[in-house]
Amino acid sequence: MKNTRSISYIRKKYYQFDKNSEKLIYKYVCHKHLSRAERKKLSDDNMFETYGQWKSHVCKKYNDFTDEKLNEFSRFLNQTIRNAGSECAYWKLIIPVILTLWTDKLFKSLYSVVNIKVDSSVQLIIEMIVIIVMVLFGGYLVIEIIDPIRNVSFERDFFIDYKEIIDEMLKKREG
Repeated sequence: MKNTRSISYIRKKYYQFDKNSEKLIYKYVCHKHLSRAERKKLSDDNMFETYGQWKSHVCKKYNDFTDEKLNEFSRFLNQTIRNAGSECAYWKLIIPVILTLWTDKLFKSLYSVVNIKVDSSVQLIIEMIVIIVMVLFGGYLVIEIIDPIRNVSFERDFFIDYKEIIDEMLKKREG
């Protein structure tokens, strides 16, 4: 019973919308980096080079839906966009706090490393290596911390574009 109320169940059952596969296609269209595993999941039929090709793929997929079902799907996509927006806002609040705390710790650590008395050139080299490793590790952490915002933004853009296509289909049917 719980499963029938989940968003993924509704997406697949009522709208034949597999978010993961459709997002992969969109990722390919947007020329985003795809891992080897992601590239293997894409069939040649779904490797579109232009937005227009992708748009016609989406239109073809939902052409048989009734106006009422398309309208419901548009509302469903609208709610998904809202959910993605709130998640993005959450990350935008929490990431600066994490970065501030982490940067403070990094500078304190660097300060303590720099204040070590250097008696020989070997100690100087070791100190420089430690500083370089700490800075590289810090850069890596910053990228990993900021990555969720990029993912959420991409997903939100995906749903906005998808909804735009569905809404255009509805307008063409009305007119």
